[in-house]
Amino acid sequence: MDSKFYFLATICLIGGLVGGYLIASTNLQNQILTYELRLQSKDAELSSKDTQLQAKDTIIQTLTKMIDSQDVLIQELKANVTKLQERIESLESQSTQAQTQLRVDTVNWGATPHTTMIVTIRNTGSVAATIESVAMRENKAGASSVTLTPDAANPKSLGIGAALPFTYTLAAPNLSTSYVIRVTATTGFYYELVATTPSS
Repeated sequence: MDSKFYFLATICLIGGLVGGYLIASTNLQNQILTYELRLQSKDAELSSKDTQLQAKDTIIQTLTKMIDSQDVLIQELKANVTKLQERIESLESQSTQAQTQLRVDTVNWGATPHTTMIVTIRNTGSVAATIESVAMRENKAGASSVTLTPDAANPKSLGIGAALPFTYTLAAPNLSTSYVIRVTATTGFYYELVATTPSS
């Protein structure tokens, strides 16, 4: 009787121990599985974050290239704007000059020895003009130019369509010699005429 009791008690004890071990072992395995799942989840999150970072880095590189490209375009645009401004200034200057038209109407020589030259200048432009200078040189290569001064009695400003004679006293000119007369306006416009001294 006692031996059976001990035997049963031993079996129960062993069963309890085995059962407890199995239960404890199962709980431990479950915890390990839970941690492994958590680690896998963290790995997946890190992998996703890494993918996102790579995508953002690619976007940043693309934007940097676009910005560099825009800088080049901006520089080109600035250069084009500068050229356009220069062109506009040039056209405005040409327009102003086109409106200023001075002409040498006539060149008359005084009596022998023809040391007096009378140059009549007319404003044929659409705006009033101011004569900056009148110059004369012999009509041949290498000839030096002499700037002539109008008489003080004759003003340098010419209204639209107006004409004024300017009288100059020259050294005795050579007979039948041609001279280039240039009249220049303050706008930079100039007009040239070739005139020849009398033959006798």
